[in-house]
Amino acid sequence: MYLAPGFETAPKTRHSTPAPINPPSQSGGNPSWRTGSLSPGLSTAMNTKHATEHRLKEKEQIAELRRRLAEAEQTLTAIREGEVDAIVVSGKGGQRLFSLTGAEQVYRLIVETMKEAALTVAFDGTILFCNTQFGQLLGLPQEKILGHGLYEFVPPGQRSAVSNLIARCPTDRVKERLVFLSGGRPPVPAHVSANVLDQGDEVSICIVATDLSELETSQEALRRIEWLLTSRRNLEVGRKKAYVPPYGDVLQLNTERLILDSVGERVLVDIAGDYLDLLDTSAAVHEKNGDYALAVFSSGWCQTMDAASRRLCGTEDNREALTGGRWLCHSSCWSKASKTSIERGQPVDIECDGGIRLYAVPIRAAGEVVGSLNFGYGDPPRDPARLRELSAKYGVNVEELRRQAEAYQSRPPFIVELAKRRLEVSSRLIGEIIERRQTADRLKAVNRRLKMISECNQALARASSESELLETVCRNIVEAGGYPLAWVTLVDEAEAGGWRLAASSGGDVVLGAEKPCSGVESAEALISAALRTGQPVVCADRASHSDARACKDKASTLRYASAIALPLTTEGRCFGALTIYASEPDVFDVEEVKILEELTGDLAYGVGVQRMRAGREQAEQEIRRLNESLEQRIQDRTQQLTAANKELESFSYSVSHDLRTPLRHMIGFINLLNHAAGHNLNERSRHYMEQVTDSARHMGCLIDDLLEFSRTGRAEMRQQLLDGQALLEEALGELKHETRGRDIVWKKRCLPQLQGDPAMLRLVFINLLSNAIKYTRPRKTAEIEIGCASETAEEVVIYVRDNGVGFDRQYAEEVFDMFQRLHPAEEFEGTGIGLANVRRTIARHGGRTWAEGEVDRGATFYFSLPKRSNRRYQGRTTGNSTQSLTGQDKA
Repeated sequence: MYLAPGFETAPKTRHSTPAPINPPSQSGGNPSWRTGSLSPGLSTAMNTKHATEHRLKEKEQIAELRRRLAEAEQTLTAIREGEVDAIVVSGKGGQRLFSLTGAEQVYRLIVETMKEAALTVAFDGTILFCNTQFGQLLGLPQEKILGHGLYEFVPPGQRSAVSNLIARCPTDRVKERLVFLSGGRPPVPAHVSANVLDQGDEVSICIVATDLSELETSQEALRRIEWLLTSRRNLEVGRKKAYVPPYGDVLQLNTERLILDSVGERVLVDIAGDYLDLLDTSAAVHEKNGDYALAVFSSGWCQTMDAASRRLCGTEDNREALTGGRWLCHSSCWSKASKTSIERGQPVDIECDGGIRLYAVPIRAAGEVVGSLNFGYGDPPRDPARLRELSAKYGVNVEELRRQAEAYQSRPPFIVELAKRRLEVSSRLIGEIIERRQTADRLKAVNRRLKMISECNQALARASSESELLETVCRNIVEAGGYPLAWVTLVDEAEAGGWRLAASSGGDVVLGAEKPCSGVESAEALISAALRTGQPVVCADRASHSDARACKDKASTLRYASAIALPLTTEGRCFGALTIYASEPDVFDVEEVKILEELTGDLAYGVGVQRMRAGREQAEQEIRRLNESLEQRIQDRTQQLTAANKELESFSYSVSHDLRTPLRHMIGFINLLNHAAGHNLNERSRHYMEQVTDSARHMGCLIDDLLEFSRTGRAEMRQQLLDGQALLEEALGELKHETRGRDIVWKKRCLPQLQGDPAMLRLVFINLLSNAIKYTRPRKTAEIEIGCASETAEEVVIYVRDNGVGFDRQYAEEVFDMFQRLHPAEEFEGTGIGLANVRRTIARHGGRTWAEGEVDRGATFYFSLPKRSNRRYQGRTTGNSTQSLTGQDKA
């Protein structure tokens, strides 16, 4: 006997109507054609292994659904042909047995208990019967379905398929894919199986429809997984560069070229391909100034929107278009995404004007943000209203936008996340390449300089004449140093203010009115300034100067972009100048100038040696005399400093002993008097004695502070790298006696390493913290915060903030003056020297001090320290070693 899937059969009976029999109850639900259910969708997978597992699972579920669909068709056929006599339906109340007679009863029972949609239609397409599931599929009640034609519930394009299905049923079992309209919801695709249902007196068509929405969604997800697992590296460079924008290549406008030259366009394309292979949208790499190092448009949507927004600019000049603000795709890509990520130093995820999204990350090299890279992601909008909005904004046909949007294959979320991680890795990779390129360039420059210096020094030793020396040095500067042109001019003793060309290498030097002209900046101006000041004079970029137009035209032809004139000096007299040209602007930085000054010094010395060879002995005697004179001056100065230090030590001893002794006597005798006769004195007399005692002690504190202030200015500094946090804890430890019994909330932020003298900086912390403790005394709960306000490559700024009585901001500078007090001594004790001591100490370290405050709203004291030892400031203090900061400088 045939057993229907999901049902149990029983022997044939003669009942004309289903007779329920209640067997023992067992767990179960409504009868179903399936024992399993298809997963509702693809869960997020973050790597290829997970994607593979989902693909296998989806394949198994699809195969199971197809198997059960075939079983359902087989069951209906068995019932129709009379092979099933009874059916057992499992439900919440147990199992119920129905005996069946007649095909219609069997059919109606089956279709009402199955999960698939089922219906009976006449040969003219009229729906005679349908189950509840078909009504749910259409989103309509049964009374609005029965009696209507099946043609009414399919799109117009499918009506011919319905006619074909009905026509083929009498001769064949028909299987078809139809799409049903679903009451305002998205159309529902369904697999339809149709058979002729012969009920004796009436012949109709039995149709079973299986909802394919879930199946097709799973198949689409499966195709995406297969797409992910398929190697796409064959797209690489050829695919990415196949599209050439109609406006040309914006990379040609790149002036900064740090990323473009360090990494190279080919490598940037390969790097971008790593995430564009996943998204197939667009990608860009920007220099820090906004110049493009890479711009790739992969999808038709991105190509269309970019080209359309470029046409809106109304100019053929790409540079003008980039700055005009009407190139919408560029504005989103640079101004809203990459520029923001550079300014914030972190990833930025924004909505693009073109309807998708942009994700940008900064590129860091050597701790500095040098650019940004981004890509577009997400599905283009398909909503008609949104497409019309973009059409009006970009001037593109709506139908073209719809076509491009539908052509883009949607990416699941985990693909986007994977692409974002690859983008972040790419930014680190580009930064590492730039760092290595910069390191290689620095090493190359160092080697070039060392080789140039070495060969010039050898020329100094080998040259037999002044002219040979000058020619050899110019040649070494060009060949070993890599400069395009070098030449030497010497002062013409016969003509006041005149000079002559003595040697050159690398190119022709134009002579006019006996004044060489290089074409970079006026040669006369450069050399005259160098000879007049005795200092190097640099023309960093010929484009920034307005003089010597004729010379600049020649410089442009010869590719001279910058120049430097270095004076040749001997015995304090400038006798000539070495002039060097470079092919690029801003070549002569501080380090380069220092090397060239050393070279010029050696050259000047060599020229001097050559000129003085005849009178060598006299020159040597003069050098000895000068050395002896210098040594004598050093000795004299040393003796003067030694005497001054002894006088200061004597003064300190006098203050420490001679001035303190009377004070100690005063305090001692007042205490004796108070002990011996205090009880006989009236209240006023005792008050007088207390005033004398307090004044004497205050004077002692004042003397101690003055001595400390004096020692701060004279003490030798021991510069070293310090742990700022440890220094703070040491200072707090020494102030425990001042905080005893106080309710103080300490907010200690993380402090960086500091460069300076440990003892002096510890006193700075002690003075500032003691000041905060003192002036928060009126507060029931004091709040004192110590932290780092800012840290740059050059300096670090530390602050101490309190919620004390504060001060009027107009006195922000006066608080650091000696003996300056903004509050009465009766309210707050002190000598007015602590903050002056802080300013002097920080000034000796080459830093700054300033303060902010408001009356009764607390105060904040700042000090800055250079990150490197600044010996210019050691041992002296400027009159005004601070400046007030406003705006961002205070932030």
